Amino acid sequence: MNKKKSSEKIVDTNFLLSGFTLIELLIVVAIMTSVFFVGLVSYQKYQKQKVLEDVAMKVMGHVRLAQQLSMSGTKPDECIDNDYSLVSIEFVVVNERNYDIRARCQKNVSSYVVPTINTYSFPPDYPSEVVFDGPPFPIIVFYPMGKGVESDVSVTLKHPEISDPKTINVSTGGKIYLD
Repeated sequence: MNKKKSSEKIVDTNFLLSGFTLIELLIVVAIMTSVFFVGLVSYQKYQKQKVLEDVAMKVMGHVRLAQQLSMSGTKPDECIDNDYSLVSIEFVVVNERNYDIRARCQKNVSSYVVPTINTYSFPPDYPSEVVFDGPPFPIIVFYPMGKGVESDVSVTLKHPEISDPKTINVSTGGKIYLD
């Protein structure tokens, strides 16, 4: 008996056909890239909204400080030293990124002073796009001893890439809230 060894290899054709084609892989990569970039853009917008909210909360805290100073009748040294009476505490937006708390003190009809109690600027680490909406910039005038404000006043902060600005409102009753 003469047996010949076969050099033929048996190839499983099912195994060769079970992979992905290059086109299929490219489509999957393109879809994953698109989803990634949509998520990235949404995250960046979310970050900008949070920065705008953070700035608004800090500014609202300073508006409340001005209100508290007026309710307590706190006068700056310049008014105390010259025997002036406190007329109002004012929250003044100076420009797009700066604001003051000032006191208006008066001795008689023609003699008054307006010393600045404190000056505030947005910190340098905040994006320069976050600004007060204006000009004209609003002035919030708080009258002493709980007399409140003359009319409803609002201060708006905006970011050019965010469609929803943040507005700090002060009602005549003294309620300060964020819209």
